[in-house]
Amino acid sequence: MSGINYRALGRLGGLTTASTRDMRATAAHARAFAPSSLSYWEQKVDPEGQLDKSDREARARAAQSLHYATIARKRAKR
Repeated sequence: MSGINYRALGRLGGLTTASTRDMRATAAHARAFAPSSLSYWEQKVDPEGQLDKSDREARARAAQSLHYATIARKRAKR
């Protein structure tokens, strides 16, 4: 093992970011593009933006449901 403490390095990076940026804005941006947001799935199902809004939203909701159902199934197998 190289002796590098990655946890400590990650903490330093996080503290550096927190000291130089507005963390509310940073966190809001991250939440907007996380799997829990519909915009994340809309980007996944229609990256070029060619579908109409209702179709894109329906596909995004289906993709999101599939994602969470897959997680639930894997968890139930344990």
